Amino acid sequence: MKLIEELIMEKEEANVERLKERYIYTNIVNGYTKEFPGDASIQDVFKQREELRRIASSNSKWELISDGFVTRSNFGFNEETKEITYDRHYIVKMGGKYVPDSQVSFEYLEKHIGDFTALSKVEEIIDRYQVRYPEPPRRHRVNFQVDNKTLEDKTSVAEGYTNMYLRNYGEIGKKLLIKWLNRLNQDIDLETLLIEFKSDISSAKLYLDTPDNKAYQAAKASHMDLDFVLLRLLETYSTKGTYFSSKYKQSIEEQYKRTV
Repeated sequence: MKLIEELIMEKEEANVERLKERYIYTNIVNGYTKEFPGDASIQDVFKQREELRRIASSNSKWELISDGFVTRSNFGFNEETKEITYDRHYIVKMGGKYVPDSQVSFEYLEKHIGDFTALSKVEEIIDRYQVRYPEPPRRHRVNFQVDNKTLEDKTSVAEGYTNMYLRNYGEIGKKLLIKWLNRLNQDIDLETLLIEFKSDISSAKLYLDTPDNKAYQAAKASHMDLDFVLLRLLETYSTKGTYFSSKYKQSIEEQYKRTV
């Protein structure tokens, strides 16, 4: 299985797990409300779980998956397979507590042990409520499984988008992509990253925007801006990509408002 297939599978499994959690949440809240009318304190338990997950992810440096958290690092490009490569590090739930699978995971978990311990305890409370309020039979059974067709389609789209990016922006685009996949893993403040990203995009466009660069000219004609195409790939591969992308788009919007 290609790395991109494994990555999309991991994301789809996480989506399925979040769907399952929504059903569990609804069932627990309904059961608790019937037993304790007017008492909405059960909501605080779920809010606390989400807040602890946010803290544990360190501004999305770690990505929530089906059984814990993952971060990706050491990005590169395999010239033979034409595939983006990376290392993965996991912190997963085992035996009621979170455990690391690598030195990177161990160091991060050790630094944030209080947050992960608190998260384990909150999840333990939710598990007890799940036993207390067992799920009633449903008329239409929900399939909490990854759909193979969806997996194939999303993998194909991700792979095609990556190939399109490399085709349109060539060696400069590839170096820019690998640089920023690794850059987002570093402990650098957001403002510095945004300034550097904008500078890199401007420099890359100067090199790419020549009359004989047909691929780049075609991308421009299709209104495919380098920064936004690159951001979409960062969102796919980097655990911090979506967070960074949203902040970049927000800064561009604010910059535009100041000029009108």
